[in-house]
Amino acid sequence: MSTQLLFYKEPTVLEKDKHADLTFKREGSYSFASAMNSAPLAGVEFTQACHDHPILFVKNEKSGFIPVVLLSLKKDSHDLGDDWGGKYVPAFIRRYPFGVTPEGAIVFDKEAPHFSGGGDAIFDENKEPTETLKQIVGFLRSVDTGYAETEEFCRALAEKEILQPLNRALKFGEQQVNLTDLYRVDEAKLYELDEKELHTWFKNKWIAWCHSHLHSLAELNGVAKRHMDALEAEAPKAE
Repeated sequence: MSTQLLFYKEPTVLEKDKHADLTFKREGSYSFASAMNSAPLAGVEFTQACHDHPILFVKNEKSGFIPVVLLSLKKDSHDLGDDWGGKYVPAFIRRYPFGVTPEGAIVFDKEAPHFSGGGDAIFDENKEPTETLKQIVGFLRSVDTGYAETEEFCRALAEKEILQPLNRALKFGEQQVNLTDLYRVDEAKLYELDEKELHTWFKNKWIAWCHSHLHSLAELNGVAKRHMDALEAEAPKAE
């Protein structure tokens, strides 16, 4: 989950000897993620993301399931624009143009405009990490920690069979979009947890994450509205 580098054109391991003069300039555009219709999400992000996006689960070999935010009903794009219109941006996207390999090495996308000149130095004159790089690495490590905690959460959901198919169809005039291969928490199954299990789930914040996920399902209406607005904008205008 944390090691996927979906939109990195040339991921390169960051090395102080090779990249001593590298500078980093922050960008306000998320255009590099314009082809995504969903994005992985860590449990710790649920409380913020649930106000803007529906949080759902998809099957995953490693932990059984992983949570994602559904951004669009289109297959290879979303309707949020390059700045996302103030909507919550998942850490999976915000970490770009940096990332972490399965071995824990820091990588960066050499082709990203963030490195085209100007901005903050990554290493100082002694080839030691600057405060900028320390902050970036700290963020990346916290993201990885969040993903590890989320994998544990998803394994627990799978073990207790708490997830069920979403089974939702959205209609737009004569068109219908069936939401398949998506899963949601079955509230009734949550109530079947015994006292010891509930204590563990509360302690791990999993109950709060489940509630945020359930709250987020109302945002399916927002995704549907953006889709309908996009269809209307693309429709030929009457003369």
